[in-house]
Amino acid sequence: DHFLLGLFAAPATLGAYSVAARLAQLLWMPCSAILPVLFNRVAAADDDAERQDLLERIHRLLFWGTTAAGVATGLIAPWLVLFLLGEQYADAVLPLLIMLPGVVIWTSKRVTTKYFGGTGRPDVSSATQGVGSAVAIAAYAVLIPLYGALGGAIASTIAYIVASGAGAWFYRKLTGRPLSARFAARWSDVSWARSRLVAAARRRADKATA
Repeated sequence: DHFLLGLFAAPATLGAYSVAARLAQLLWMPCSAILPVLFNRVAAADDDAERQDLLERIHRLLFWGTTAAGVATGLIAPWLVLFLLGEQYADAVLPLLIMLPGVVIWTSKRVTTKYFGGTGRPDVSSATQGVGSAVAIAAYAVLIPLYGALGGAIASTIAYIVASGAGAWFYRKLTGRPLSARFAARWSDVSWARSRLVAAARRRADKATA
């Protein structure tokens, strides 16, 4: 995407796209922190039912948490860009808004592929990534020359959605689990997450005072 923008767009357009992408991808910070731990827990689980229950719970928490953060970011995007970067980056606002849905949905793919890797199926993770990459390359090639930074943002969102859809399809095919198992929000998930955070805080406090 950056390479094609460099070929077909002005430096200012490339700068606006880069800023939008970096701001949108800040929503992945919780995922980046949690997913290595999730992978280890999935790999170490005793049976598939335990793996699926854990994966689906974490998926629901991260997906809906990222959705809430994405909605909040979208609502304040014009002021956020101007406050953080100044008026010269105002052109980054619309690409940012276009990228946000794709970034939110990509969270699903990132979580789901940890199940494939943790159960010894990295080939499925690679296939999911391959689908997304193929769509991205084609979409970038068509949309960036036509629409510049907006085309890059649209192409990114399309690729994120397609790759996440592929991940969902593979997960359903391998596990037989319904879509609702990963997407139906539950208050019990919030209680579960709160109890884990409280337990982790207590362990840190105990270590600090030991």
